[in-house]
Amino acid sequence: MFATSENASSQGEVLSQARFFSRRLEEFLAPFLSLLDRLLDRRLVSTFSGLCQALVRHRNRPSGLLLSELGGVLL
Repeated sequence: MFATSENASSQGEVLSQARFFSRRLEEFLAPFLSLLDRLLDRRLVSTFSGLCQALVRHRNRPSGLLLSELGGVLL
């Protein structure tokens, strides 16, 4: 199972896994983002990338991520 702040042996372990999943998300989105970059303005592609990161980082099944909060997270 993956470490969380509750069951991690150290804060460094949590940060290491956060970096790992951040890189995995970038690798997963890279082909799609390169296609979007050819079709759309770079600022829109950057915003979309930030949106995906925010959704993954701040997902919370019980309360959900409100649309109004999402704008604040993107900024």
